[in-house]
Amino acid sequence: ANRIWTNPKGAVSTQEASTLKLGDSVITGSAFLIENGDVVTFRTEKRATLLSGARETSADSTEARFDSKTNQLISLIQNGRFRFKDGERQGNANSATFREGGESVLLEGAARIADSRMQLEAGRIEIDDRAGEQVASGNVKSVSANAADRVLVTAQSARRTAAGIVYTGNVRLDKGDTSIQADRIEAPLESGPLHARASGHVFSVSSNIRVRAESLEYDEASRIAHYTGKVEAARQDMRITAADLRVRLKEKDNALSEVVAKG
Repeated sequence: ANRIWTNPKGAVSTQEASTLKLGDSVITGSAFLIENGDVVTFRTEKRATLLSGARETSADSTEARFDSKTNQLISLIQNGRFRFKDGERQGNANSATFREGGESVLLEGAARIADSRMQLEAGRIEIDDRAGEQVASGNVKSVSANAADRVLVTAQSARRTAAGIVYTGNVRLDKGDTSIQADRIEAPLESGPLHARASGHVFSVSSNIRVRAESLEYDEASRIAHYTGKVEAARQDMRITAADLRVRLKEKDNALSEVVAKG
């Protein structure tokens, strides 16, 4: 920095444009306060950017703790217009708290993350890279990245892993002219034909047929929707009640092809 000073206890302060390097972490900003010890504590109330490996984060205020022996990041708290980039993943929030050397992240306040597969928004998003999962809660909304095959889901909460994503609480899924509502919906992350499982107060609309049931398995590749448990279906002047209902749609125009009811 242009000006650096220290007090008798070894605390270091800077003014104006400043840069701090600790291990593989680089912080750029201004008005730094650094306190040395077994743990190095860094603070600034000015907007700063931290670059650590492939991850870049920035916010209006930053507080970080480093191991003085290894210079490795222990924890990081950034508040105010938080932004981050990490490989193909990026996002923003009102605030972020990093733990476990940066492998665990809590985003709070209008949180959003996006990658090559989807964009996920919520009031709160927890990212655990060690466990390979993301947990979102509060006004959850997800949109698939493929604009030509767009899937929109809203829910109260969601848990995403490598195997797929599970939505719970007032879930609604929309794709094209197909809509599914349920207490819980499971879906894979892969783009392409949708394969979803819904359970609890299921209500769907597709090809002008409305169905209520306890559970549903929808396979867009085979054009089959399989409903089970207290099924009630309606289409214009047709009404069907059954224990099991299988609906097949035509591939060309998504029109109703066949309905098979059992029980």
